[in-house]
Amino acid sequence: MNLHLISMNTTGLGPWNFLTMGTRMNPSSNASGYISGGPTSGNIVTLQEILAGVQLSSGSSPSAVSGGNSPIAQMGENLQSNLFPLIFGMVGLKIGQKLIRKLGTAKSFNKLSDAVGAGDIVRA
Repeated sequence: MNLHLISMNTTGLGPWNFLTMGTRMNPSSNASGYISGGPTSGNIVTLQEILAGVQLSSGSSPSAVSGGNSPIAQMGENLQSNLFPLIFGMVGLKIGQKLIRKLGTAKSFNKLSDAVGAGDIVRA
């Protein structure tokens, strides 16, 4: 969960999309490497862009995006813009984990999953 929070707040993409965007392993991306129907440039950064050293435009060849930010500079801007949600999310996850343990919610869930016959499949 922390990996997802960090990835979303620095690159604008989840971990899977960050790693596979623009490859055949990611069927949701089009030829230019961006998710169909999603943003075509701007604040998202992919691994392919970091390795190339430039952000991809909406075309299929690498070129500087308007503003000319390098992928690393864009990640820095994203982090500055999203620092509060990132910290709040990570602290909130830790608090939630502690509360779930103290309230015994996981034990109740385990009892329920045993009652419906899914005890071997699901464990919290």
